Amino acid sequence: VIRNHGYDNYRVLTLNFSDGTSIDVIAEHGFFDVGRNEFVMISETNVADYIGHSFIRAENEFTTVTLDSYSVTEEYTAAYSILTAVHYNCVLEDMLTLTPNVIGGNYFMPFEVGKDMKYDADKMQEDIEKYGLFTYEEFADYVTEEQFNALNAPQVKVAVGKGIITMEQLYQIIEELIPKV
Repeated sequence: VIRNHGYDNYRVLTLNFSDGTSIDVIAEHGFFDVGRNEFVMISETNVADYIGHSFIRAENEFTTVTLDSYSVTEEYTAAYSILTAVHYNCVLEDMLTLTPNVIGGNYFMPFEVGKDMKYDADKMQEDIEKYGLFTYEEFADYVTEEQFNALNAPQVKVAVGKGIITMEQLYQIIEELIPKV
């Protein structure tokens, strides 16, 4: 799902990486921090904390690049949010990234990342056992089964259980982004 927030005057945070990659961010955006082994949300208020950190570049293979510098400007431009099918992340300008959800501003990837940038399988299973998974029947009035599976809806129950997203926010996302069935 690509949500167009429209043209407006935005404060644009430009991130400059060691390989010459430059990415513009409005508000905040998630990048995979190698040293922390997790996605971090970078914004104008915390970007200085991430200077010198290594992030994943995903062009043909995974490599790392360092955040070297940044700048902030005011621009009249368009803003978009991306929600990918099946995955919580996507690749933007060859960088492994994560778009915050368009309702709550945070992302709702519910599982911890373990070794080799994969979910920690044991912790993931513990979370599923503790919080459960949504069934399609719980959302049949809102989405098709294909949409339910493509958006990892079963696993979102873990995010709700952990307090990452509320049911109200989830219904709002469905209402705003998913075509009516």
